[in-house]
Amino acid sequence: VSTQSTWGFLIYLSAGMVIFLGIVFLGIYLKIGFGKFADASDTKVGFIVTGFIIFAVMVACGVIGILALQKESRGMLILYTVILIVLFVTFWFIFGFMKKGKDNFQDRFDTLCANGNSTGFVRQLNYAYPPNLSSFFCSINCPCKVERTNFPNTADYTPAEFRTIGASTVSQCPSSPFTKTPKTSIMAFLGLIEEELKCSGLCKKEKFYYYSDVNRGAPAHRCKEKILNYIDKRFSAAYGISISSAIITLLSSVAAIVYFCSNKEDPKSESVPSSKT
Repeated sequence: VSTQSTWGFLIYLSAGMVIFLGIVFLGIYLKIGFGKFADASDTKVGFIVTGFIIFAVMVACGVIGILALQKESRGMLILYTVILIVLFVTFWFIFGFMKKGKDNFQDRFDTLCANGNSTGFVRQLNYAYPPNLSSFFCSINCPCKVERTNFPNTADYTPAEFRTIGASTVSQCPSSPFTKTPKTSIMAFLGLIEEELKCSGLCKKEKFYYYSDVNRGAPAHRCKEKILNYIDKRFSAAYGISISSAIITLLSSVAAIVYFCSNKEDPKSESVPSSKT
């Protein structure tokens, strides 16, 4: 088997893997984009659009690589190599951007819990837990519709008024305790967080679930670590596919360059020798 045939086979293999990774990439990003937490935040459209764009480019790239060999076209092979290099740079950028975003999110939480200040999404989350919330909710200002048996540590809930008719969440209270009202999407996000992760409060555990059914009882944890762990697990697949795609596109571009250099003459451009009479 010639060196050219070996590298040609590697291009076929790598082009197929690029197409496969494009499909996997789309599946992961659609899963994130259509997830319950994305519905309550502002990331839904971004993930879906990004997933489709990368999917289309990777599938087109893989098809171009296969056609370049079948048609023995040096021009298509060059185009295939250029797209692979662009994809390689793109995937490393995506990985770095997501990692930096996760680290910034961690830093903003740490800053919030250290001095009460933060920015961006974390600041909006903090607006949803004002200091007077625990004294407002399940009090004479906003009685809660709960069973006292769901709160066995009655000493912790002495100021609270529990009635058979009342609010189940803060949004049902007749008045508002907020000096800075959080966005509706933030409150929906926290409702899902409280329900799925069984936590309430950011830097300290709150006495009640405020954005999901209060009658579920006392929260078990604060939400800071729960949210960060959720983000880490949720995006680990996206990290993995970004690194895998970067490695595959890099190796594929190397294979294409070696194949290009080992076949300097375009078979399509070779002239047919004339017969001597």
